[in-house]
Amino acid sequence: TATLGRLKHDVLAGVDLAYQDSDFLRFRTNVADIPVAGPSLGFVPPAVQRQEVILGTNRWAAVYAQDQISAGPDGRLKLLVGARYDTSHGEGTRDGEPQAPSEDSAVTGRFGAGYKLTAAMLAYASVSQSFVPQAPGTVDVNGTLLDPQTGLQYETGLKAETFQGRLLTTVSVYHIRKDNVALSDLVLFNQTGQIAFFPGVAERSRGIELDAAGRVSDRISVFGNYSFNDAETVEHANTPSQVGLPLGNTPRHLSRLWVAYDGSLASGRGAGGGAGH
Repeated sequence: TATLGRLKHDVLAGVDLAYQDSDFLRFRTNVADIPVAGPSLGFVPPAVQRQEVILGTNRWAAVYAQDQISAGPDGRLKLLVGARYDTSHGEGTRDGEPQAPSEDSAVTGRFGAGYKLTAAMLAYASVSQSFVPQAPGTVDVNGTLLDPQTGLQYETGLKAETFQGRLLTTVSVYHIRKDNVALSDLVLFNQTGQIAFFPGVAERSRGIELDAAGRVSDRISVFGNYSFNDAETVEHANTPSQVGLPLGNTPRHLSRLWVAYDGSLASGRGAGGGAGH
């Protein structure tokens, strides 16, 4: 932390290092269609199945720095500027055959601004980039490694403290786009067993999120969340008919609530419960 003139700077810098070693053994074979109607499927696994051994290693290093600046009366204006440099290397084999290695690097940034409307309420907006290298073997049908996944996120909202600062509530609106998403070609896999991914796939999600976390009394704590997420495919070079369709395994509405009661220190007892939908 440093103060230069009327500006207060909170600087954060660091290094991220990651190493992953994977060893995957897979058995598979194509079989005839299995009817799902009736009391019994009557399916007997084949005695002989193709075996695949997939080995891989990933090394990832990153350096990052950010500066949070406080300015204006009582430091009400907040600015955040950050940058990150990532570099990664991955290699692997499938049944002893080398897979296309990945060697990627990128610089990403983030910027945010906020203003304290009151002592307990902050309005904010932010934009940030993301970078995720593809794992070794993430190739298209021709064996070409997919480009790294990149993303861009916009978010704006309000944060407020209530119950004497013990409960934090947030209302936010967001828009996220991801390019070069590794989407598996399941038709090819089911027909031949070949693992390949579609190039040129982009996805978009946008929506609103409500959060509340903290205590409403000395003994009652609450965590609640609701989100509306409109997610769809916006680019698909191989199958344009997928554009505009909703993403699988991505609920449009999601909500959770957890409430806990803390007993006295003397009793050492408490209770809690929650639900999600």
